[in-house]
Order: sequence, then C-alpha cells, then structure tokens
Amino acid sequence: MVPRKQRHTGVLIFQRLCDEHQFTGGLRTVLAYVRKRKSEMELERAKTYERLEHPPGEAQVDFTTIEVCQEHRFLTYKLLVMSFPYSNTAFIYPTPTENQECFLEAMKQCFEQMGGVPQRSWFNNLSAAVVHIEKLGERQLTEGFQRFCAHYRFEAVFCNPYSGYGNGHVENKCGYSKRNWAMPIPIYNSHDISRLLR
Repeated sequence: MVPRKQRHTGVLIFQRLCDEHQFTGGLRTVLAYVRKRKSEMELERAKTYERLEHPPGEAQVDFTTIEVCQEHRFLTYKLLVMSFPYSNTAFIYPTPTENQECFLEAMKQCFEQMGGVPQRSWFNNLSAAVVHIEKLGERQLTEGFQRFCAHYRFEAVFCNPYSGYGNGHVENKCGYSKRNWAMPIPIYNSHDISRLLR
C-alpha cells in the first residue's frame, strides 16, 4: 500500500482525469465518487478476518504479573502461562522476571509438567524471544530462543503487533490464573510452584 502522504487526493485525481483523459465532468462529481469508494473499501477491509483455528498440540504462551508477599513485603512476580485452546488446558510457572533465562526455564518446566512439547506455540513479540520485527513482519529471534526451539523441535509463531485476537485464549487464562490462583495474595516462601500458588 502506498504511504498515506503519497496517496492521491480527490482534487489530484480530478486534475489528472482532466489533463490525461480530457475529463469534462465537475470536481464535485469526482470528490463524491472518491468519498463513496473510500467507504466501500473500508467496509471490504472490515469484512476480511483471520480464521482462528486451534488444532490439537498447538499452544499459546504469555506472561502475566502478580503480587506475592514475602516477609510482610509485596513483590511483583511473573507467571508464564502456556495454554492449549483445543483442550482448554493451561500450565503455569512462576518466574521473578521476564528475561530470557527465566522465560526459557519456565517454558522447560511447563514442558516437564505436561510430559511433552507442543508442535507449534504462539507468542506475543516478547523481548526474550524477538530482537527486532522487520518491515514485512519477519522476526529476528534471539540466539538463545532459536537454539531452544531447535532443541525442543517446535515451531514458534508470532502474533501481529497491535492485534488483540491472536492470543486471546492465553490472555483469558492469564486472567483466570490471577483471579483463582493469586487471590488472596500468595505467601512467597519458596520458588516451588506448589507452595507459591497454594
């Protein structure tokens, strides 16, 4: 698509029609048609949607933030949530931060909890996995994440930036985790998940 500032305006279309095609109609006719066609094109774009299918063995992964209490102090903690839309199942693992080391360890622990590895996993564009998003949507992945994917032999798929529909299932599971496993605020005595999420 042409950049917004380089697109033809209605007046420019009218001028080109007159200069290049000897158009004899009026400016108002052209402007009315351009306005009508723009609204039709917006409707056509609105009707196109991405079909969301969730085959077995496909996971969605995201972090959520919770508060925990340790020695009468509140700490911010992260939960890595790995959900499976097909079966409506989820696995979680707590981490102190969202850095790459914690992210990969939490993924590994989820794999161990479930006794396997999903064939495909959908991710938001988290910095622990993605260094940069190219113009055409290609991701430049961190070296550690590339090795992790190769070691566990799963395909990493990334949601489009600023689209809210790509990872909806895991976002719902993040909310469920906070409401059901982090209320009341957990007492943090050990990194053991069974103790943290009592």
